[in-house]
Amino acid sequence: MRKDDRPLPMAEVASAVGCDVYELGRMILRVVDFLDLRSDFPEFDIVHSLERTLKNSHCFEDVDGSKLDTMKKQGVFLIQCAVKWFLSTGRRPLPLVVAVLVFVAELNQVEVRIEELATEVHAAVSTCRARYKELLETLVKAAQVLPWGKDVTTKNIVKNAPFLIQYMEKKSMARPGEKRKSLDELGLNMEDVIKECLRQNNAYTESRTGGTSSQNDSQYFSTQSDVERPGIEDVDRMEISPECLSMMYREFLNENPSAYNSRSGENAHKRSTFKFDIRDCWEWWEGKSELSKKLLLKQLLEKDVGVDTMPPSFVAGQVKCRMRRERINAAKLRIEKIMHPLDANGTVDPEKKSKKRRGMVVDDVDWEDLIIETLIIHGVKEEEIEKGHYNTLLDLHVFNSGTV
Repeated sequence: MRKDDRPLPMAEVASAVGCDVYELGRMILRVVDFLDLRSDFPEFDIVHSLERTLKNSHCFEDVDGSKLDTMKKQGVFLIQCAVKWFLSTGRRPLPLVVAVLVFVAELNQVEVRIEELATEVHAAVSTCRARYKELLETLVKAAQVLPWGKDVTTKNIVKNAPFLIQYMEKKSMARPGEKRKSLDELGLNMEDVIKECLRQNNAYTESRTGGTSSQNDSQYFSTQSDVERPGIEDVDRMEISPECLSMMYREFLNENPSAYNSRSGENAHKRSTFKFDIRDCWEWWEGKSELSKKLLLKQLLEKDVGVDTMPPSFVAGQVKCRMRRERINAAKLRIEKIMHPLDANGTVDPEKKSKKRRGMVVDDVDWEDLIIETLIIHGVKEEEIEKGHYNTLLDLHVFNSGTV
């Protein structure tokens, strides 16, 4: 780490020397200020931290080398997407590293417990769970671009992640302003694509279970070799769907391979059709995107992965501000009702019974409401109360104001 000019995580150092991480942080700030090292102090590299954790963790020591390399690229891709989504803004980086590695491990069917990995990197388990939840929720938002995006939830996002990551990877590789090529520009014939899809064995299975329109045609063929097909006298009177005919023809070629070889020369002059194999979809990870490698923050923010989100801490702060605004308005009404009982238009129902619960007072007024009332009475501005720094405001305006 010293040769690479990379700083060690404070949690790791604090655990090694046996001291409190906050005490170590205060000492680091004193040393940095005393020696004026702020300009020379290296920034924490979250991508290198992920690669280092994946390499040194005991949770991944039994994973195959090729799979481990794939997981590293996927982890770098996702953690840089998380940085772009501001999931690391104002937060400790190691819990996010744990969350991404746990998700990638689950994606590659590697069993890793979040508690074990969090303990190895000296991160709080509760914080790692919170980052993991935020990561899943953000991926669900990003998955809304999929045709079935409305059905994607945090419970099934892992199953849909291959499609989502493949979309984000191709989206990040597209140049700004570049239009997506249509199927006609790519030279694909949709009729050939659909026919080839219908030729798959899965379609025949669905027809046997009533999943396709060829349910009535299943009487004309069978998958069992010992079952004979019924005789057919008048072919013109039969109503057989095209997909059923295609399946019957394929079964005929399987039983008579020489027929296929004899027709190969005749069809050589015909145009080539688009071949679709559903098994190709399993190789969903390509790793060709630049996000699979370490990028500078400016380059990272310029990439488009299909979705842009606001920082979760900012969104949570806005929600809390709205809640405090509602408490401030309710406190002003209560104060007005007490000061002018005949003219006040209170919102509290007089017939509502007082609730006596632990930590609460009558009329659902808790300790925060009482603090807000006290601050309003002492003339504190509502904009300052919305920020929620109650202890500081009480020290400035109540305990040091000379009045009680």
